[in-house]
Amino acid sequence: MMQGSKIRPEVSFFPAPLPDELLDSIVYRYHFLSGNQHSRDTVQTLYGAAVNTAPKLLINRMTTLHSRLPRKLFASPEVMIAELTMVPAFGTVLDQRQMQTAHSASLHGGRLGQNVQYRSATRVMHAALHCCPMCVREETERLGVAYWHRSHQLDGVAVCHAHGCNLISSCPYCDEPISPPGSMKLPSTHCSACKKPLLAVFSSNKAVAEIARLGHQALTGVIPYCDRRWLGDQVTRLVGTDTQRVCDEILGIFGEAYLEDVLPHSFYTFSGDWIDHAFRVRKTWVGYERGFLNLPSLKHMMVLVHFLFGSWEKVCPPSTAKQMVA
Repeated sequence: MMQGSKIRPEVSFFPAPLPDELLDSIVYRYHFLSGNQHSRDTVQTLYGAAVNTAPKLLINRMTTLHSRLPRKLFASPEVMIAELTMVPAFGTVLDQRQMQTAHSASLHGGRLGQNVQYRSATRVMHAALHCCPMCVREETERLGVAYWHRSHQLDGVAVCHAHGCNLISSCPYCDEPISPPGSMKLPSTHCSACKKPLLAVFSSNKAVAEIARLGHQALTGVIPYCDRRWLGDQVTRLVGTDTQRVCDEILGIFGEAYLEDVLPHSFYTFSGDWIDHAFRVRKTWVGYERGFLNLPSLKHMMVLVHFLFGSWEKVCPPSTAKQMVA
């Protein structure tokens, strides 16, 4: 070995991912199993980055993370991105070129939680981590620990695709967050503040439950990216020019409570003719184009796909279908 070269530290153990588990959740489990007192020690060990609190999203520096884990746990950083992070869902709001940029940022991005992907994440994720009380109870009984699911974090996914009950991010009794900002807390059967049990509530209609299944599929690579021009042509063929009528019908199916804008100071809104607004002329990297359907968030995309097509498979352009097969 050349003098002065450094031996890269390697983590001797790392939890195997559980079904539909978010990478952040695996890191949180490692944090408690390692005995580290501070989240900065865990992040420094895994990502080689010094931070005072746990970032909201652990979706970059994946090459560094992979190099520090046991060699046989994950085949590659690319596999970790595809199977453990929220990046695959970005393909519903980004085109192919933008997805390539996001993927590259995941592999080599520097600052955890704040990078080129952050704005994309706000378009596909809830503002806070969500969990299903029934999943939490079953996992605690079966595994001894509950965890954060990837599919539960998608904006527009209001219920658990497996149980149909409402997802929650805070205690329904005292309103304390289940995962305070900057913490590495895993969900529990009882509120850590008021100690009351987190009970399952069923209040959503069938359409909202079907959206949850679409969300789960979006993370499995069913739609690698959205061809906005192709999708716009399909929507125009089915809807025509009467987009306001479709918006009114969607409102009648989902209801105002589900479609309301819950993010403060956000332009993501279902009010008015939001489909027509998504067709406005814009300058793209290939010049001025018409026919692009530029929906502002994953929630808008999933609602429209459910209403017009019913599944991702029916809305994928031929080029995407070929990628799916490959």
